[in-house]
Amino acid sequence: MWEARYFLAWQFDRNGVEGLKGVTVGDIDSYMDLRGSKLTRSSLKSTAERLRSLPRYLHRTARVAADLSPHIISPRLYAYEGVPSILERDQITAVLASTSMDMTAAGLRDHAILQLGTVRNFVLEVMMMERRIIT
Repeated sequence: MWEARYFLAWQFDRNGVEGLKGVTVGDIDSYMDLRGSKLTRSSLKSTAERLRSLPRYLHRTARVAADLSPHIISPRLYAYEGVPSILERDQITAVLASTSMDMTAAGLRDHAILQLGTVRNFVLEVMMMERRIIT
């Protein structure tokens, strides 16, 4: 509800009370650009979903001629998009330290896998540096 209030206040400030009848997809895009510059993708998705109900309501109550709700597109969220693709050295050290304390079979396995990955990445870094030095 409050997203609708924000949009309406923004629209009225720009075009006055009569400006609601002439609201366009461009107006909605401008508003979403304004709001989106300060939001995460997840928050932007929620904002778009909340705002989508307003043009649908305005159309159903004959306050606007066209239903613009299908034109409000929210960003797609991916399952692991919040998971970092790279860990910093201190984070790797912390993960290795925490897994080294788990003495179960699964804990030892996890620790060994992490160590192998760390060694592999280190070797790749050294090889890349050597390649740069040679060329």
